[in-house]
Amino acid sequence: MSILAVTLVGCGAPAPKDYGGSWAPVNRFQSAATEIPLSPAYTFYASPMDATLRTMLKRWASDNGLELSYQIGSDFTLHQPVAKVRTNDLQSAMGELSAIYAQQGVSVSSDGKQILVQARGTAAPVAPGSR
Repeated sequence: MSILAVTLVGCGAPAPKDYGGSWAPVNRFQSAATEIPLSPAYTFYASPMDATLRTMLKRWASDNGLELSYQIGSDFTLHQPVAKVRTNDLQSAMGELSAIYAQQGVSVSSDGKQILVQARGTAAPVAPGSR
């Protein structure tokens, strides 16, 4: 009798939960190939954690193997117009930042090897052998 009672109690258990979500079957191949970029394009954008222009440009330079040549004596906080900078093109990002910080007299540019920050109107140094 006790075996029958234990068996009946086991049958009265609730159904298992349905966790849902996007489950992928294991040990099966997909029906078609899916591209997985190994080196996705870098997006130049301002993060609130950067807080200042110099910190943001240091991150961009570091992430892209560039040097940062910061040739002005002040740093500037990031403000709302900088949040709109979001591009995969370094030159475009430099142009947008130069326009945003033009009122402060700041020019931001890049030659592909470094990010250069200088006072607006200052001529960029000429590389040896480029004349």
